[in-house]
Amino acid sequence: LTTVTVGVTLGAIDEIGEVESVELPSDGDDFSKGDVIATVDGTNGKLEVIAPASGFVKEINESLAEEPDVVSEDPLEEGWLVKLEVED
Repeated sequence: LTTVTVGVTLGAIDEIGEVESVELPSDGDDFSKGDVIATVDGTNGKLEVIAPASGFVKEINESLAEEPDVVSEDPLEEGWLVKLEVED
Protein backbone atom coordinates (compact mmCIF):
# COMPACT_ATOMS: atom_id res chain seq x y z
CA LEU A 1 0.00 0.00 0.00
CA THR A 2 1.09 3.55 -0.70
CA THR A 3 1.07 6.31 1.90
CA VAL A 4 0.76 9.92 0.77
CA THR A 5 1.40 12.97 2.93
CA VAL A 6 -1.28 15.62 2.54
CA GLY A 7 -0.62 19.28 3.27
CA VAL A 8 -0.95 22.74 1.81
CA THR A 9 1.23 24.61 -0.66
CA LEU A 10 3.13 27.83 -0.11
CA GLY A 11 0.76 29.46 -2.61
CA ALA A 12 -2.26 28.46 -0.52
CA ILE A 13 -0.61 29.89 2.61
CA ASP A 14 -0.06 33.18 0.75
CA GLU A 15 -3.80 33.31 0.03
CA ILE A 16 -5.19 32.46 3.47
CA GLY A 17 -2.59 34.31 5.56
CA GLU A 18 -1.28 33.23 8.96
CA VAL A 19 -2.79 29.88 9.97
CA GLU A 20 -4.91 30.20 13.13
CA SER A 21 -6.45 26.72 13.41
CA VAL A 22 -6.54 23.37 11.66
CA GLU A 23 -9.37 20.83 11.68
CA LEU A 24 -8.04 17.32 11.09
CA PRO A 25 -9.80 13.97 10.68
CA SER A 26 -9.34 11.08 13.11
CA ASP A 27 -6.95 8.17 12.67
CA GLY A 28 -8.64 5.47 10.60
CA ASP A 29 -11.21 7.79 8.98
CA ASP A 30 -12.09 6.75 5.42
CA PHE A 31 -12.11 9.22 2.52
CA SER A 32 -12.92 9.08 -1.16
CA LYS A 33 -10.88 11.02 -3.70
CA GLY A 34 -12.17 14.60 -3.76
CA ASP A 35 -13.57 14.58 -0.20
CA VAL A 36 -12.62 17.39 2.15
CA ILE A 37 -10.03 15.78 4.43
CA ALA A 38 -9.02 18.82 6.52
CA THR A 39 -9.80 22.51 6.95
CA VAL A 40 -7.19 25.21 7.53
CA ASP A 41 -8.35 28.59 8.91
CA GLY A 42 -6.16 31.60 8.27
CA THR A 43 -6.32 35.32 8.94
CA ASN A 44 -7.52 35.93 5.35
CA GLY A 45 -9.81 32.96 4.82
CA LYS A 46 -10.42 29.26 5.03
CA LEU A 47 -8.95 26.47 2.92
CA GLU A 48 -10.53 23.06 2.41
CA VAL A 49 -7.91 20.39 1.81
CA ILE A 50 -9.10 17.72 -0.64
CA ALA A 51 -8.13 14.04 -0.48
CA PRO A 52 -5.90 13.35 -3.51
CA ALA A 53 -6.95 9.69 -3.55
CA SER A 54 -9.30 7.28 -1.80
CA GLY A 55 -7.96 5.79 1.39
CA PHE A 56 -7.87 6.00 5.14
CA VAL A 57 -6.06 8.19 7.63
CA LYS A 58 -2.89 6.46 8.83
CA GLU A 59 -1.61 9.37 10.91
CA ILE A 60 -2.44 13.00 11.70
CA ASN A 61 0.00 15.74 12.65
CA GLU A 62 -1.11 16.09 16.27
CA SER A 63 1.35 18.91 16.99
CA LEU A 64 -0.87 21.25 14.92
CA ALA A 65 -3.51 21.36 17.67
CA GLU A 66 -1.03 23.27 19.84
CA GLU A 67 0.96 24.99 17.08
CA PRO A 68 -1.16 25.57 13.95
CA ASP A 69 1.23 28.32 12.80
CA VAL A 70 3.76 25.59 11.89
CA VAL A 71 1.62 25.15 8.75
CA SER A 72 2.33 28.78 7.80
CA GLU A 73 6.02 28.57 8.58
CA ASP A 74 6.87 25.17 7.09
CA PRO A 75 3.91 23.70 5.15
CA LEU A 76 5.99 21.24 3.14
CA GLU A 77 7.93 19.65 6.02
CA GLU A 78 6.88 20.13 9.66
CA GLY A 79 3.46 21.51 8.75
CA TRP A 80 2.08 18.42 7.01
CA LEU A 81 -1.54 17.60 7.89
CA VAL A 82 -2.44 13.96 7.24
CA LYS A 83 -0.79 10.75 6.10
CA LEU A 84 -3.27 8.86 3.93
CA GLU A 85 -3.02 5.13 3.18
CA VAL A 86 -4.15 4.94 -0.46
CA GLU A 87 -6.62 2.20 -1.41
CA ASP A 88 -6.54 2.79 -5.18
